[in-house]
Amino acid sequence: MSPRVHPLTVDTGLEILLVLDEILARDRHALLSPREHLEPVGERVLDVEDGRLLLWAEWQGRPVGLVDARLHHPGPGALTYAQLAVARTARFKGVGRTLVAAAARAAEAQAGPLDGLFAAVRPTADGAFAFWSSLGFEPSVTYPELLETLSLPE
Repeated sequence: MSPRVHPLTVDTGLEILLVLDEILARDRHALLSPREHLEPVGERVLDVEDGRLLLWAEWQGRPVGLVDARLHHPGPGALTYAQLAVARTARFKGVGRTLVAAAARAAEAQAGPLDGLFAAVRPTADGAFAFWSSLGFEPSVTYPELLETLSLPE
């Protein structure tokens, strides 16, 4: 059974938003430094700016993941995955990969072919680094704070 991906909007139910907040909170240490603010999902949907893509995944009838990506960042035609979080119970089931691919498809639907894909990964987040590396991402020469790849694997 594959995860289903949905856009995260102001119409997304409160119960879903709360579960996604819990998933993000559990992964806070991998997503942010201790001094950074973890933006609640409800604020994210209210603050959707041009080029911000918010998607959530459902698996076995439950919300299990979220991707927050930015189109045209760090430059025109690029897509940066700012945050990706998957519930521990749904890891290694294709949820993260499905969210990453869905965000790339949504970005291409909005902007046409992408010139580069980037992922913001904290240097101490070993599991996240391993995940992104498995998708072909490697440290960016141009943007040292990001990982990058030219294309996602099929």
